Amino acid sequence: MDTSIDDSYRFLAACYLREQVKQLATELVGIRESLDVEHVHQARVASRRLRAGLAMFGDCFSDKMVDRWRDAIKRITTELGTARDCDVHIEKLTRQLTGLKKRPASRALARLLVDLERQREGCQPLVLHEIDCIERSGVLEEILHAAKEILADVGKISTRKIRKGKSGRGKPRKTPYSQLVFDRLGEKIQEHLTELQSYEDSLASSKKKKQHHEMRIAAKRLRYTMEIAAPVYHGRLDESIQTIKRLQIVLGDIHDCDIWYDKLGAFKRYQREQVIEAYGQKPAFDDLNKGFNYLRRQCKSRRKKRFRDLVKLWKTLKRQGKWDDLLKTLDKKPRRKRAGKKAKFHLCHGGSRCHLCKRRNTCKKLRAAIDSGMVSISPLEIKLPDATPIQTAAKKSTTKKMTASKKSPGKRSPRRSKTQPKKPLDSQ
Repeated sequence: MDTSIDDSYRFLAACYLREQVKQLATELVGIRESLDVEHVHQARVASRRLRAGLAMFGDCFSDKMVDRWRDAIKRITTELGTARDCDVHIEKLTRQLTGLKKRPASRALARLLVDLERQREGCQPLVLHEIDCIERSGVLEEILHAAKEILADVGKISTRKIRKGKSGRGKPRKTPYSQLVFDRLGEKIQEHLTELQSYEDSLASSKKKKQHHEMRIAAKRLRYTMEIAAPVYHGRLDESIQTIKRLQIVLGDIHDCDIWYDKLGAFKRYQREQVIEAYGQKPAFDDLNKGFNYLRRQCKSRRKKRFRDLVKLWKTLKRQGKWDDLLKTLDKKPRRKRAGKKAKFHLCHGGSRCHLCKRRNTCKKLRAAIDSGMVSISPLEIKLPDATPIQTAAKKSTTKKMTASKKSPGKRSPRRSKTQPKKPLDSQ
């Protein structure tokens, strides 16, 4: 545990880890009780964010505890990732199969779909086993307990002020986070941004698949780190997060095409062996072979298109200066809270507006208590004009009555309409 960190940094760590642990626990219950594949997706995302949080805030806890937590979360993330990949591929193949008209390709796709569904059925027991293991280990409860202890220890920091992005009047609120929080988050974001920019040379060729995969991982790390820092910067990182998300989606599509191309090649070889073993001749596999080759050509064509989109997007982001804007946002120093003046009481009266708060009918009880002598307040604690509001209101009402009596001793004369012309001066 690092002793140089302050309370605001520990508070941010406790809030983030607590949120992700609760999200993960909820989704794990959904996986066990429901067949909805969305629970698997949300649990995988929560586990990844939790691992990113442990990597970021590991110095707030003992090294032994953090290593144990990260190992347990990594195991369940792996199983959730395998199951989620099968769900995504099954959904994509089902949509593709309904719109496919070529018969050989349809047969090949149907065989691949059946094989993926079998794999998904085999993944479910492994996922449930890892859920049982993490529940027995009590890792999630330990993280929650550690976060609760930090929140109790750092109770002097107002959670309401930290989580609220703006003040009541709509002005940007002065941040309660220390400079240490901004320094650490800024260094981490700059580190991941530098790592992402280091793969720019790989965009010169579409054949550098390994570098493109590493670039996708770097973009994912940068996005998770920026999401951790989002509450600290109060919305100033939202645009950059959306930018990284767009880049991550394109890189993810390219990675999916690479996986599909290799998977189709391996599955074609497996089906060829099965058909020859069953029928004893190669011509029986020719129809399926045409279907697999068609699907691989289609996958290769899509990868080229998405790679062109990636190069275009990267050049656009660079031309628009998105990375420079992100660095400028990180370089901005947080606004410090100034020592405010002592709050002063003021009196309001019914039927008129207060000269300070501009509200009607407020502070009536305080005014009545002062008038009756039940409350004594020194003149220094009350901010009033030369005349009290009550006297001012009385004078105003008296002046209005006197003015009205001078203008019209009897009935009030009717107002002249706007269309009625003015009388000449001679006739008056």
